[in-house]
Amino acid sequence: MIQRIQSVYLLISAIATALIFVFPLYTAHFQGTELVVDFAQAKLMTEGAVVDSEGNLYIGMIAGLTAAFSLGIIFLFNNRLLQIKMARLASLLHTVLLVSIMFLAVDAAKAMPSVQALAGGEEVGGQYGIASFLPIVGMVLCFLASRAIMSDEAKVRSANRLR
Repeated sequence: MIQRIQSVYLLISAIATALIFVFPLYTAHFQGTELVVDFAQAKLMTEGAVVDSEGNLYIGMIAGLTAAFSLGIIFLFNNRLLQIKMARLASLLHTVLLVSIMFLAVDAAKAMPSVQALAGGEEVGGQYGIASFLPIVGMVLCFLASRAIMSDEAKVRSANRLR
């Protein structure tokens, strides 16, 4: 049913994944410029003005798909076995999102020609934002939801044996 704990886990997972659209993924400050990576693009800014940008819409697409998927799983409560499989798949989607953020988006931003020119061949060091770690929260919550659904299924099967 919708009021079960797994629904709360899946709802919080969807909200955590949707927060990727609000917070930056990565920021770096060097030589008076700032490199900001968010869900849609990597921006190189000087004094608030965008000097160079490079798009990475795939992060936004994966995050939107994952959030919608987690939210949609809530309404599969009539078919618990399918709900378990979909929760595991949502956890896998969160893993794909995490890998794409950590490796693809940030490395692509660091490899921008303008960033390399300003850094002078040195490594660009920065900080991962809170949005970079939100897929981990979603992944854990989807795993917990899967466990709670399996627990419900075990209770229903044991009740059926008693009849």
